[in-house]
Amino acid sequence: MIASLFLILGLVLAGCGGGAPQEAEMAEEPAMEEEASSEDEAMADDDMMMGDFTGQVVQYNTIADYEAATGNEISTFQQSPMLDAAVADGTLPPVEERLPDEPLVMQPADQIGVYGGTMRNTHEGNFDFLEDLLREFPHVYGSNMQGVLPNVFMNAETSADGLSTTFTIRPGIKWSDGHPFGADDFVFWYEAIAANEELNPNGVNNMKVGGEMGTVTKVDENTIVMEFKAPYGVLLERLNRWRPMPYAPAHYLKQFHPDYTDPDDVNALAEERGFSNWVELFQAEHDWYGNPDEPTIFAWKAVTRGASVPVQELERNPYYWKIDTAGNQLPYVDRINRPNLGDREAILLDVIAGQTDYMNPYTLGYLTNYPVLKQNEESGGYRVLPQFGWSDVLGVVTFNMSIDDDVLRELFRNKEFRVALSIGYDRDRINEVVFNGLYKPSQVAPPDASVYNGADPGFKLHTEHDPDRANEILDGLGLTWNEDQSQRLLPDGRPFELSAQVHTGWVQQVPIAELIAQGWEDIGLKTTIVPLEGRLHTERRLAGDYELQVRPVNWAGQAPIIGAMRGEPMPISNSWLVNPPWAQYVMSGGAEGEEPPDAVKRLYEIFEEFIAEPDAQIRFDLESEMYKIHQDNLWVIGSIKQPGDLEAVWYAVFSNRMYNIPNPVAPEWYYAAPETWAYRSE
Repeated sequence: MIASLFLILGLVLAGCGGGAPQEAEMAEEPAMEEEASSEDEAMADDDMMMGDFTGQVVQYNTIADYEAATGNEISTFQQSPMLDAAVADGTLPPVEERLPDEPLVMQPADQIGVYGGTMRNTHEGNFDFLEDLLREFPHVYGSNMQGVLPNVFMNAETSADGLSTTFTIRPGIKWSDGHPFGADDFVFWYEAIAANEELNPNGVNNMKVGGEMGTVTKVDENTIVMEFKAPYGVLLERLNRWRPMPYAPAHYLKQFHPDYTDPDDVNALAEERGFSNWVELFQAEHDWYGNPDEPTIFAWKAVTRGASVPVQELERNPYYWKIDTAGNQLPYVDRINRPNLGDREAILLDVIAGQTDYMNPYTLGYLTNYPVLKQNEESGGYRVLPQFGWSDVLGVVTFNMSIDDDVLRELFRNKEFRVALSIGYDRDRINEVVFNGLYKPSQVAPPDASVYNGADPGFKLHTEHDPDRANEILDGLGLTWNEDQSQRLLPDGRPFELSAQVHTGWVQQVPIAELIAQGWEDIGLKTTIVPLEGRLHTERRLAGDYELQVRPVNWAGQAPIIGAMRGEPMPISNSWLVNPPWAQYVMSGGAEGEEPPDAVKRLYEIFEEFIAEPDAQIRFDLESEMYKIHQDNLWVIGSIKQPGDLEAVWYAVFSNRMYNIPNPVAPEWYYAAPETWAYRSE
């Protein structure tokens, strides 16, 4: 066995993702409880005895690792006063019995925190960004979003042939209901969920190498083996962001699964609950964000049911398995309240008024509302902190390559036609009008500063505004003008009129699409803009019910987003943005979908080779080939790239009530270790 390397000493962490606006009647929020006590205040007095705070979170795999690295000792454990009564009356065991054998030790960014408080985070009637907060991946990234650090898994050993990896689960972790967590929960996830053909007809991509599902087997209560038919070279890093989590509470979910409970009983329960089958019942029960009955190992657990309640409520997990460097069981914050404000304008006003404790830039409109947020920073009692970012490309045009219209299908599949559309509108004008000149015209591309060099001229091909050349191309394709030269005609004589469905999840998408359509109208191509919320946008794509779509795209290129494993550049999603039927074909080995061009088949080969390859340089070469294939084919058209290092784009807002916030903040909340955030009483 070859030991996989885990860096277990002072490792720095940092950590960041629309539905149609819904009018919601707001309920009165619960009064805040468990404010910081005088005893808790004493926790912070000895801060400097616990280590040198760095402005980021430092993680230690075990107490022994912490003590060896710092010379300090952790000899006692403390809990939130919120739990004292439950311990006193015997409802909960003492904190020492609730913690695992080897708690993960977290040094907060700034100081030892004080227990108590209720964080407030508003939303639009969905669970957006709650998943970012409630995660526990088997491994985690460090502050620079590099490396493989222990988390649920304490260590790993990979066989010499690369076909199997043995993982040690942190012993003694418990579910939020006190039931032991361990190997059985990983095996249950694999057998009951990942490998179940009704829940996952095509299996789970994360578990596939060479197109075949691997296996998960139990060695003992705290050890599992993942085994594959071919080497899985990127497995350890993939476990840094394995979504959904590769474990599930077997002791709770078995009652809803026909492989473990009499099928007649399960189906009867499904019917009683109003579901059409057991699958719908099971999916409703396996919902850590909306089902308060499902046990979790996250820092907080749901109290309310469903996304549409007036206020989503969460409370601390009394069995959470991480501590700070003073022996205090995390998290510091007792509760989270998420009022449904219905739309983003209301959310913005709430943030400016200082009512929201933390908010992401996506919901706040990125650059659009950055100036007003900075202007009101002092009066609103909040901080706008810089955030590690990546580069999304906005105004990305995709085509229905399998449309049920022979004339349009032939045009959409013709690269020259796509080139004409790409050079037929003015990206510099879009940049000035929508983004005050701060973004960058680009095709879909990784960040400029990434190892894949998103600033390379190859990612700028066909981004110039050249209506004369666009007209020449369209003339050559037989798209003649009508008599008054106001509109082009299709080769079969029909007026050229297209519909572009625009993803409204980003506030800038519709104005970008309108400017694209204006450019196309100047070259005789009339396009109607149809705004759609995200879910409907995806449903239409899956159903093939669209001509063009306009949306944001992330082409990856830096952790935690790995391009060769991402369902936007790679055909590994049933709803692949390039053309869903092509992805369905390669994913199913030709059993479903529509046979794609050879270049698409090569992309899928790259995906499979990348997964298996242990050598980082070869993986880099494979991803570089992936980007080159997209450059050569121009299946989708990019418009404007969001800079990954611009604070006016990448920021997070935290109220002054919050402290221990890593600065800069990582691009997803989870990597910012929210269990170490603390709430200051007012």
